[in-house]
Amino acid sequence: MQAYCVNLDRRADRREEAQLEFDREGLSVDFFSATDGRVEAPSGLYITPAEYGCATSHVRIWKDMVARGHKMALVIEDDVRLVPNFNSKLESILKEVEGHKWDIINLGPIVPIVRHPLTPNLYEGQPLGTHAYVINLECAKKISVFDPEFMKVGIDYQLNRFPIRILCVWEPIAKQEDIDSSIFTGLIKSSMRGDIGLERTLDYMYLFKLGCQRFKVFIIMFFVALVAYMAK
Repeated sequence: MQAYCVNLDRRADRREEAQLEFDREGLSVDFFSATDGRVEAPSGLYITPAEYGCATSHVRIWKDMVARGHKMALVIEDDVRLVPNFNSKLESILKEVEGHKWDIINLGPIVPIVRHPLTPNLYEGQPLGTHAYVINLECAKKISVFDPEFMKVGIDYQLNRFPIRILCVWEPIAKQEDIDSSIFTGLIKSSMRGDIGLERTLDYMYLFKLGCQRFKVFIIMFFVALVAYMAK
């Protein structure tokens, strides 16, 4: 399977760190020169320049995948940290999805909205994070025509708006370097390292749905109490 790693030319440090991960896991990966949004972003964007660069990099990978006819590709960002035995775990996941329809498999979902379980190790959902995922050719053909210049949210939010089926692993096999235990702390660290970090255009509808799923018991209790109060 073709494997890409998104990497800015000016971030040789990130390339070296990522290569150590790949060497440890025996993974053959082609580094893909990322779009530097802070330099190349057009004016009048809804999203931040950093988000534009990230989104454009992924779209260019999808276009390259289509042009080369890769039936499936692993896409990784250069701040990824792979779990031990990544290859064997990925092979197991791909075997598990045989016979199921899917477009993207997110290998390290961040604060996902879970729609429903699919297999013992996978569920259909709406995740955040594009640091590690598998995409098939048919999906790449559908979404590679999208122009990031017209995006109103970041690329991970945008993927959840596309009419595609995204599967997620229950147990992540790839994580972002900065976002591991605490998301907020991770975003601050990411900003300090010169990455997107807090330069995020939020999707408030996504956050509302996530809040309803995570805290629905409290929301129900609030509305029951409110109705009871109004009925007095």
